[in-house]
Amino acid sequence: MQNRIAKRYSGDVFVSSIGAIFLGSFNLIKAVRSIPLIDHLEVQTRQFGDVFSFYQCVLPHVGYRLEVDGPAKGFANGDRLDFFIVEGAPSTDVHFAFRAPDRNVVDTIFETAGSEGWTQERPPALAPHIHPNYYAAYLRDPDGRLIEFVTHVES
Repeated sequence: MQNRIAKRYSGDVFVSSIGAIFLGSFNLIKAVRSIPLIDHLEVQTRQFGDVFSFYQCVLPHVGYRLEVDGPAKGFANGDRLDFFIVEGAPSTDVHFAFRAPDRNVVDTIFETAGSEGWTQERPPALAPHIHPNYYAAYLRDPDGRLIEFVTHVES
């Protein structure tokens, strides 16, 4: 029966044994949670210099560094190269968030962006309607995308 289940589901789900379904499910869940769901994000812009300057100003605060410095700019966080800026038609009505390690970093990013003249959309604040420790600040990049910096850590 074990081989029938593995063969039947081999195209959809990796199952090495019946025991893995029951006894190893916790480890499987932990493994899946550690795999990022989004591999990378690319933003296109016609204001390349301004958009690059914006992200170069705010991303180091959450651990990003410039790794690819050519016609495309690529930022890495740790060993993950996952944020790119390229020339092209910018998308509209976009909102994405970068996770910050704590509230001080969220505050610092918002203050730094403001002092550099970038658009501050919403100041750092708790959003208890999301959850009690959801603390975020919102900026607009030069193309108008809503960029959030958020932490889920209690102060």
